[in-house]
Amino acid sequence: MRAVVNQAAAGAHRLMSIYSPDLEPELYDQTPFLDIIKRFVLGRNFAKVRILLTDRTRMIRDGNRLVAMSRRLTSYIEMRLAPRAETLRAHSYMIVDDKAVIFRLQGDRYAGVADLANPAAARLQLDDFDAIWQANVPDYGFRTASR
Repeated sequence: MRAVVNQAAAGAHRLMSIYSPDLEPELYDQTPFLDIIKRFVLGRNFAKVRILLTDRTRMIRDGNRLVAMSRRLTSYIEMRLAPRAETLRAHSYMIVDDKAVIFRLQGDRYAGVADLANPAAARLQLDDFDAIWQANVPDYGFRTASR
């Protein structure tokens, strides 16, 4: 799963959208992934990474380097906390541009479906993500430094 997440992220041109229960460190707090994100946002005009979380408890407790990066690159990486109703959803997914989608029915398991060239499936998932994204305001708690 980590390899396909990195492969999809490396192919991004303008937008990456991640829906995750707790920004799973096994996928999103790994040096290769973080390097890809850094190159993506700093190397492309209008690049954007949007992250929706349903629970930030583990992330706050254990820390996450992607959160730290988002604090430094606020124009490129934005995180929002999904509403309580969304916490009932167990799945996790990542959409790259409007062409690639990686979907896991259970966010706590690393078995899922990845299609790096399926605009129809990516668009469908992106519509779901956008609806949740638009319904929430940014959580500026992600941007404050923690001690």
